Amino acid sequence: MSSGATATTLFAQINGAMGGILWCFIGVEASTILAEKAESQKIVGKATVISLLITLTIYVAISVVSMGVVPAEQLAQSGTPLATVLGNTVIGDAGAVIVKTGILISLLGALISWVMLASQLPYIAAKEGILPKIFVKTNNIGVPTNALFITNGISQLFLLVLLSSKLQNVYNMVLLLATTLFSCLTCFLPYMP
Repeated sequence: MSSGATATTLFAQINGAMGGILWCFIGVEASTILAEKAESQKIVGKATVISLLITLTIYVAISVVSMGVVPAEQLAQSGTPLATVLGNTVIGDAGAVIVKTGILISLLGALISWVMLASQLPYIAAKEGILPKIFVKTNNIGVPTNALFITNGISQLFLLVLLSSKLQNVYNMVLLLATTLFSCLTCFLPYMP
């Protein structure tokens, strides 16, 4: 163990990874929640499985290739392992720029997906009678406007909370708790009566 490393438990590692896992596979949630707008539910199921397998393959390949090409010390210091790998190949610095551009595009896609998800969840729950009917209101092209404004307003409040260091700790604890609970529910929900 290096001088800056600290020991940790398996539970702490899994708990720390849950937030990252949620964001890595955000497309799976997006496809299932927005499935009602698709022409065919069969296509949604196939697309979900195929995209999950492709994403998993890409993440595993990046991890394995990174560990085989870049020294462990350099990889540990890298914020973007694939950019570091490509920077050490024939592509050079251009490869690192390509990867970082891809990351920015991916973040934009995740943001759009998250805004859509955040408005669809209360909209669907209100249609089922679980939340107030205020969330059911849509505009002329079918966008749940009230749900969109309310959920994104709440998101902005949470972003303002992050300005306080004390509230950041509470926010991080709630985030880890929510992502761990979400992961557990996703695993066990299909088996519940």
